[in-house]
Amino acid sequence: MARYAFRRARITLEAPSTWRKAPLLKRMRYPRQPELYGPNSEYIGFDSVERDDTPPSVAEASIQLRDDIVARGNTVVSVSSLVVLGKEHPTAIFDKPMLYAPREMTRMKKYRLFLAGTVYTITATLSFEGSKSARGEPSPYQRGDVLTESSRRTTFYSEEGYDKIVKSISIS
Repeated sequence: MARYAFRRARITLEAPSTWRKAPLLKRMRYPRQPELYGPNSEYIGFDSVERDDTPPSVAEASIQLRDDIVARGNTVVSVSSLVVLGKEHPTAIFDKPMLYAPREMTRMKKYRLFLAGTVYTITATLSFEGSKSARGEPSPYQRGDVLTESSRRTTFYSEEGYDKIVKSISIS
């Protein structure tokens, strides 16, 4: 594991040493939205980092998180929570349809952390499920084992692995 620091977002976290930060130009353009990429299409990134001095309860924050996900046209699979820095925070797993092929889905996990007067909304990519094209060749957007005759799934980093990264967050 390696330690990654993001000054503008005021956080540090631990992730596998084979991962890398977003390209320099993207980091300069969006300094408060850190991202890490793994070697096999793994991804974890901060959607937003915003001030909030009055955090809602975990139940209220879970409802807000669920509503935010659904408002973007996604399907919530489950809502749960995760303890980070001694406090419980809401998380949700959801399926995001691909714009170019609505039957193909990316399964993602979203975290909403309320730490030191700041709300961190983080998204991680769990897996991709796509279908073969009408001509029979596999979609170029997936790798992995065939689930059915017409479906393929690519699993990226594990949910537990992403949870471990998020639990390693410290405020600087």
